[in-house]
Amino acid sequence: MQSIISALLLFTAFSTNAYFYSGNDLREPMRQYLKAEANDKDTDYLKAFEYAGYAIGVYDSTAPFLCTPSKVNRNQILAMIAKYLNSNPEDWHLPARTLIQSSLFESFSCPSEDKD
Repeated sequence: MQSIISALLLFTAFSTNAYFYSGNDLREPMRQYLKAEANDKDTDYLKAFEYAGYAIGVYDSTAPFLCTPSKVNRNQILAMIAKYLNSNPEDWHLPARTLIQSSLFESFSCPSEDKD
């Protein structure tokens, strides 16, 4: 049993920088989400839901570290993430979760606590 746990820990240590979904991969689902929001009849809703589900999943896992105003809703969060992605094409090669987290921290960072 101990060898199995050791093997899992070793595997985890080497796979922490691995990712399967980059900003480039998120671009088309994001475009489809924006088309859905505009009521475009040519929308691929499967892709639109892919964007929404992934982005909100990253938000949910990051929310404990954010100071999101209580009145902010899901659509605002998704629109804000899309705006960030569209404004930073030079970063599309980065992991999608990193880009989403960057947009969230840029918008909802908590005030710093100066102890001076």
